[in-house]
Amino acid sequence: MALPQQQWQQQQQPLDPQLQGFFMAVDKDRSGQIDAEELRQALSQAGQPFSIEASRIMLRMFDQNGSGTITMQEFGSLHHYIMQMQAAFQHVDKDKTGSLTVWTQGQ
Repeated sequence: MALPQQQWQQQQQPLDPQLQGFFMAVDKDRSGQIDAEELRQALSQAGQPFSIEASRIMLRMFDQNGSGTITMQEFGSLHHYIMQMQAAFQHVDKDKTGSLTVWTQGQ
């Protein structure tokens, strides 16, 4: 079962140098922050395409100060969350099709 978003944020650890490099590559305007469009582009480049609205939602989940952007540390928390959700999905995707089927009683 997934931890609440606040607990994900509390599990902050020093960022992996590779993840730091990825953050810096994604931070196109060199502001030290990532906005929703930069996040969307980064996720797409990493093979995780999301809409701009989904990117905004994820950004808000980890934007601790309400700035509308995420810092490198917040990005690390978001990355950890995405990896955990991906692992959970792969665990239940028994047939490895990349999609889940909802079964109802009586089928």
